[in-house]
Amino acid sequence: MRLLHRVLVTLSLAGAALIAADAAVLHAVVGREFRRVESGLAVDDARRVLHGLSNNLNQLRASASDWAQWDDAHDFMTGAQVDSFVDANLVFPSFKAIQANVMAFVRTDGDVAWIGAFDLASGEEMPLSPEEQAAFLHLGCGGPPEQGCQPRGERAGLAGLADRPPLLMASTPILRGDGSGLPAGVLVLGRFLDEGVQKRVAEQVRVPFALAPLADAMAGHPAVRLGAEEVSAAAFAVTETANLMVVNLTLAGLSGRPLLSLSTYHGREVMVAGLGMVNYGLGLLVAALLAIGGLLLWMLRQQVIQPVTLLLGRVLRARGATDDPGALRRQEGQGDELGLLAAEFERTFAQLDETRRRLVEQSFYTGMAELAGGMTHNLRNALTPAAVRLWRLQGQMDEKLLARLEAALDKLPPAEPGTQPALVAAYLRAGLAELRRQAATARDDLGAIGEQVRHMQAILADHERFSRTDREAEPVEPHGTVVAASRQLVGSPAVTLALDPGLRDLPPVAGNAVVLAQVFGNLLVNAEEAILATPRGAGTIGVAGRLDVSTGTPVVELRFTDDGQGIPADRMAHIFERGFSTKRPESGGIGLHWCANSLAGMGGSITAESEGPGRGASFVVRLPASLAGDRDCAGPPARGRVA
Repeated sequence: MRLLHRVLVTLSLAGAALIAADAAVLHAVVGREFRRVESGLAVDDARRVLHGLSNNLNQLRASASDWAQWDDAHDFMTGAQVDSFVDANLVFPSFKAIQANVMAFVRTDGDVAWIGAFDLASGEEMPLSPEEQAAFLHLGCGGPPEQGCQPRGERAGLAGLADRPPLLMASTPILRGDGSGLPAGVLVLGRFLDEGVQKRVAEQVRVPFALAPLADAMAGHPAVRLGAEEVSAAAFAVTETANLMVVNLTLAGLSGRPLLSLSTYHGREVMVAGLGMVNYGLGLLVAALLAIGGLLLWMLRQQVIQPVTLLLGRVLRARGATDDPGALRRQEGQGDELGLLAAEFERTFAQLDETRRRLVEQSFYTGMAELAGGMTHNLRNALTPAAVRLWRLQGQMDEKLLARLEAALDKLPPAEPGTQPALVAAYLRAGLAELRRQAATARDDLGAIGEQVRHMQAILADHERFSRTDREAEPVEPHGTVVAASRQLVGSPAVTLALDPGLRDLPPVAGNAVVLAQVFGNLLVNAEEAILATPRGAGTIGVAGRLDVSTGTPVVELRFTDDGQGIPADRMAHIFERGFSTKRPESGGIGLHWCANSLAGMGGSITAESEGPGRGASFVVRLPASLAGDRDCAGPPARGRVA
């Protein structure tokens, strides 16, 4: 099948699948989301109603607290100024002011000092039957009044009286104004949640609701007390009808047992509008897909299919293949133009991979040759003092001294045989003979060692000349080489390696990847050792870079900085000299000397900076930039913590 036909079939199937999936998602997921949002709004409405009822209860509780902590009310309960208190305070305006229908003053022994009720709408006194009074006092005292009405702190909540609307109740101990003394009794206030109060609350929260005796269907739901700070989602029972969402909530009474059922009503305008938008969106989506599909097909034909066909023909002609893509397609079995082009690119990539592998291999061998050259140079330098000392030892093995000693012995006067002077002279002549023999043997051994040393110097000189043959510099990516060099760190958790993000933007440098990795690794290891040698034993190694074009020739400058033990000023001029080292004597002092020579061989340089002991140090490496090359990064370092 031709590529154009494949694209047409693919677009058609994709469009149909997209429309079907969108329809399913919009109706299932979006519709369910609309229902969830609508259910959440309905529950929020129920919470607002619950909050409105709780506010009424809190107002009643505050009024009860104000009246109960009043010196006049306390005196009234103890029998002082009874008539004046009743005439001045226990009248309809007082009930109207605190929005209370029922008020009762009960002494601690259960004796009712005063009880009364008013209809707040008409202002007339509301008669309460003895049964209703007993039930009201029973709820306010928490038990039968004849058993005593002992103050138990503030109590507030819902209550129910037979043949009466639901009742908000609040009771509190009667104390003096300053809270001192023993309670004189209990003040009980009640407010009927009649139609007027319910209508007023509904207008305040703008949510219609109804209160009803608890239905059997709601008996199993958690009961909620008015004034509760948190209401769990399990307390709300949401039911749906065609036009309404009804939220039912069980309200608990003063005793904590379920008492009333609160029902709120929320219209389903959100769901209706949402489904209409879903259907409208599907229609727009179908029209848009048809228009976009036609435009996309035309653009693919003009900008992709035709250029791919032309590119395939050129690739086939470049490889010497036939100009008939159809015939080659049947021969290769690739299916279409893209398949043929992919096969040709695979062959090209295989060749590129082989070339890259050979370059890496060559770079490795080049780096090894550089390392071998440095080693042979250092070995030759180390052998030179040994050769000089051998020459000096050979010069000291002179028989003239022995000859002068023998001449001195000959000039001694003859001594009688067996005497002490004769024995000493004989002993000295025997020692001189032994010394002459040992000197001859030593001269032979030193001569042999000297010949071997000169032979070794000749071999090392040949290897050094071989390792310093000219070779081409390769583009080396600085960031990846620094990352690869960081693997030489010990990996102490106390040392952090911070790489400047700007390293990734630097162009490649002209040099040898293996040698530069060894140079950078040497600098990083030196910095780590300098940090660990400080008293605190912790610090940061920073590596930053920049491109310097001030001289007209692009140069990449890399700065390796540490906050370690630093370098004294009197040593700064010698740190790159062979044999000089700030470390232990057996280190040899070859590292920085070799780094400087290796960088110089690549046309670069290295300098050091330090403000003194304990102030850290910086090493600046400058290398010629190679503006053409691979900019890929080498990946994360294997050791150390990189910030």
